[in-house]
Amino acid sequence: MKLIKLTLLSLFLSVNTAWAASFTEGADYTRIIPPQPTNSADKIEVVEVFSYGCSHCFRFEPQLERWKKKLADDVDFTYMPAIFRSRGGAFDPTMEVYAQAYYAAEALGVLDKVHMAFFNTIHVDKKPLNSHAAVLKVVEANGVDGKRFKKALTSFSVAAKVRRAKELIGRYRVQATPSMVVNGKYLTSPTRQLSPRNMLKLVDQLIEDERKAK
Repeated sequence: MKLIKLTLLSLFLSVNTAWAASFTEGADYTRIIPPQPTNSADKIEVVEVFSYGCSHCFRFEPQLERWKKKLADDVDFTYMPAIFRSRGGAFDPTMEVYAQAYYAAEALGVLDKVHMAFFNTIHVDKKPLNSHAAVLKVVEANGVDGKRFKKALTSFSVAAKVRRAKELIGRYRVQATPSMVVNGKYLTSPTRQLSPRNMLKLVDQLIEDERKAK
């Protein structure tokens, strides 16, 4: 029995070692050069770059929520709404509305009430969320003061966060959503070869690498 247990343990360790080695820089993730600053030098920062209009982000959200609950105290997770440029070169106005909605909700501490509601409006109810009026309709339907939210949407602090997101997404060289950035150094996104589930395993590995490097 002892021999069987040792054999199984050895097999488990070898499989996990092989799994860790299966992630390839340049294919499954890229190194961000130069590394970008994080919010806290004391913690390992993980950022999900997402968009409310992204169906992949919508389907990924429940899995991400379960994963977030298992994060250690030394990991700082945050969302960053994507704002890409359109073909004409200007920033996509609808994505700007999404970003304003997210940061306004964050500023007012009501993400728990409206974050999934924004997703559901677009992907379940099939309604657009491309204006402040549409955003306010959703937040009011979910018990949030519309006047306070309207003020937050156009506030200086929200505008500053939107500008910062635009800058960082450019520096990270994000091309798609969802994408995840680990400690300002590594960028990964699901592909045909890398499922969302495996992407989270890769992020776990990169977190551990950063933990060991401290």
